[in-house]
Amino acid sequence: MNIRMNPYQNMQQHAAVISGVAFILMTVAAMFAQGYVHSSLVIEGDVTTTFKDIQASQSLFRLEMLGWLIIIIADVIVAWGFHMFLKPFHSSYALFR
Repeated sequence: MNIRMNPYQNMQQHAAVISGVAFILMTVAAMFAQGYVHSSLVIEGDVTTTFKDIQASQSLFRLEMLGWLIIIIADVIVAWGFHMFLKPFHSSYALFR
């Protein structure tokens, strides 16, 4: 049995897979950036200690910034994928009007 998809269904499938991978990447980056690095460097209510921790661990702080950049890029990719996936069903809802 050979079932052929039209080109738009194939694009929908690719967009869904790409969005899923980007969503997983975004989750892992958030766990690292916010969950591990930020919670280790930032002491709530103690600006001086936070500043000293960031000064002492600049490479870790840079990795946190890289993590946030990955989150932003992955978020845009997920939004694109959701748009491509929902567009055939209702284009207005796909654009969040």
